[in-house]
Amino acid sequence: AAMARGVPKGPLFGELKKGRSVVLEDGSTVHPDQVCHPGPDPLRIAISGDTSDATTISKACIGGTPIDLFITECTFGSDVSDEDAALRGHCNTALAAKAINVMRPRILTVLTHFSSRYTTEQIEAMAASCPEKTIAAEDFMVVQVSFDRTFSVWRNQVTTSHAHAAAEIAGSA
Repeated sequence: AAMARGVPKGPLFGELKKGRSVVLEDGSTVHPDQVCHPGPDPLRIAISGDTSDATTISKACIGGTPIDLFITECTFGSDVSDEDAALRGHCNTALAAKAINVMRPRILTVLTHFSSRYTTEQIEAMAASCPEKTIAAEDFMVVQVSFDRTFSVWRNQVTTSHAHAAAEIAGSA
């Protein structure tokens, strides 16, 4: 499209790609929106670490722009009070749900960092008690998020390299 408008190959192409208009030798102006197609809307991911209040990272998200994927910890279930979870520096399901409601991810929330006191079934119930589109992470799980805002989840994706590394770690212990 740029060449059809008389833009020669070279530095002017780069200027257009950077979003800058260019003036050609004949004095005509070519604007980026005339020749460049916008790329996909970037995916936005927010990750909170060990914290009892994951809502604080919402302020760091660029200009309130919606996020697509939110990864947050949920160490405790509803059997641990908000206060006790906060004293330990972690979230329970209620605090995680509060953060999810503040962050409002468009695609998915993944809960992580569960206490070993919980069974797999209890962890799945913790995720189910949170707002919709929330899943519980597990070891070797892979989440693929596409630019079209769809996602796929593969569970137990142990590869030969993972298994080899785990065997090495176990052998050195």
